[in-house]
Amino acid sequence: MNANEKIRAFIEEQFLVEFDETFTEDADLFREGVMDSFGYVQLHRFIEREFGIKFTETQLTENLLVSCTQICVYVLRAIAQRGATLDAVQNQALRA
Repeated sequence: MNANEKIRAFIEEQFLVEFDETFTEDADLFREGVMDSFGYVQLHRFIEREFGIKFTETQLTENLLVSCTQICVYVLRAIAQRGATLDAVQNQALRA
C-alpha cells in the first residue's frame, strides 16, 4: 500500500467517511464536519508514526492538512525532501 492509499484508508476508517464522486478527496474535512480538532491531532500522530514526519508548532496550526489531497501532497513532499537530504549527506560522506 502506497502513502496515498494509507492516508486515504486512515481517513476513511478513522472518520467513517468514504471518498467517491460526491465526497471527493479535495473536500475540506473541517468544513464538511468530518474532522474536528481532536481528529486533526489524531491525523498528525498517524502521519508522524507512519511516515516519520515531525511537525513544528507552526505547522500544526497552519491548516496544512484539511483535505485528503493536501495531506497526501504534504506527506509526499516531506518524504521526498527527507530523501534528498539523506542523499546529500551520503554524498558528502563519500567525498570525505
